[in-house]
Amino acid sequence: MSAAIAAAVSEQSAATREIARGAEIASKSTAQNAGEVAQIREATANAHDNATTVKTVSGSLGAVAARIRGQVEALSERLRSA
Repeated sequence: MSAAIAAAVSEQSAATREIARGAEIASKSTAQNAGEVAQIREATANAHDNATTVKTVSGSLGAVAARIRGQVEALSERLRSA
């Protein structure tokens, strides 16, 4: 009987160790995933900032292009009048 109890205790200990090992692996994976989510969040924020900058610059370029177009048209009109 005591051999059976000892065997059961040994099995229980092995199962507990396996559960603890699985929990440790899950914990490490969760921590790694949390770090990766933080990196994705940072990359997303950077992409948003860059998109905002591109939008601002393209708006400015559009204004410059319109001003140049007006100047070219005015010059062309003066040359035709001359």
